Amino acid sequence: MLLVALPIAIYLFFGEPVGLLQTAGAIEAAHIPIVTGLTLYLNHRMLPKELQPSKMIFGGTAIADIFFGVFAIIYLLQLLGMIGSGGGST
Repeated sequence: MLLVALPIAIYLFFGEPVGLLQTAGAIEAAHIPIVTGLTLYLNHRMLPKELQPSKMIFGGTAIADIFFGVFAIIYLLQLLGMIGSGGGST
């Protein structure tokens, strides 16, 4: 019942599909760096040494985390209107 009612309630609250996409984008932009950072932390702290990822894999994931973190900050600042979207005119 919740899986049916929740999307309908969200649609009725936001009203238009573009608003839903913007909300989903904001949630995803904030979500990816957190999950990546927690994964790195748990892999480093909780896994036995023989199961931990190599330094190269750990570094690549850390770089991806930083990239998505910067992207999330830029995206959220654009949504708040603090910086321009950089769309330019055509």
